[in-house]
Amino acid sequence: MEHMKEQSYYSRVIDIQVTCATSFEGMYWSSQSLTQFADYSEPFIKGFQKWLEQKYGTVEALQKAWGDNTITTFYDYEDYDWSQWSEWVKQGYSEIERWRMVLPEWEDHIKDVRIRPLTYPEQVAYIEASGNNGTFLNMSKGVEQQIQDSNDYLMETITDAYLYWGGIVDEVLEGEKLMSCYNGYLFAGAGAQDIPSQHTAFTRLLESGLYDMFVSPASYAERDLGTSDTFMGAQDTIQSYGKMAIIEEDHRSSLNRPFGAAWDAGDD
Repeated sequence: MEHMKEQSYYSRVIDIQVTCATSFEGMYWSSQSLTQFADYSEPFIKGFQKWLEQKYGTVEALQKAWGDNTITTFYDYEDYDWSQWSEWVKQGYSEIERWRMVLPEWEDHIKDVRIRPLTYPEQVAYIEASGNNGTFLNMSKGVEQQIQDSNDYLMETITDAYLYWGGIVDEVLEGEKLMSCYNGYLFAGAGAQDIPSQHTAFTRLLESGLYDMFVSPASYAERDLGTSDTFMGAQDTIQSYGKMAIIEEDHRSSLNRPFGAAWDAGDD
């Protein structure tokens, strides 16, 4: 940022956009996958357990929410034995090789941890077995509340990143430029599996006062000829906070290649 301020083009910059994660749109890495969970690392599980304690307050409240009276603590995770890591370093294994040795053991390490996010395969298996078509979650069913909590915490961590880096950018800008980010995709999906795509911690960004504009594409579900091309973001909510909503019209015309097709020089 300081380097940019010293450049001749800086006077023509009107907005600094803070971006992170998948496609720079603030969706946790792998959060849209139905075959893997975005994060079940040691720091993430510990952070999730602390977040649950802050949300529910008591073990009894968590028992009720998750429908499980066998829960006795928020903190049932046991640290992984990382001592072998330093030994692998001494033996000359690269970092990628070391992770390849850790990860096969990791699912076994966490399988008996009760207070952790549900992996996406677990979520999908439950939804299919329960007869839920995946459109809505029933919070009176404990597993479905755990699904919601798992995905909400993903968005909380992304929002923490936006607030942290946005605060740094805001301090450097000293009010000279506008700030924006991709967020607020509250209408981006059609069901429970789309929770991580919907920025469920969006209110925190609105209330922070850091960002002036929130950007979202037009709905991907309605881009064909004759469709209405609805908003993906919560436009009225954004405006009610005195912020600007920007719709990114990144459509391809009928003269261009189909979405997802290989690029061809003739497209230009």
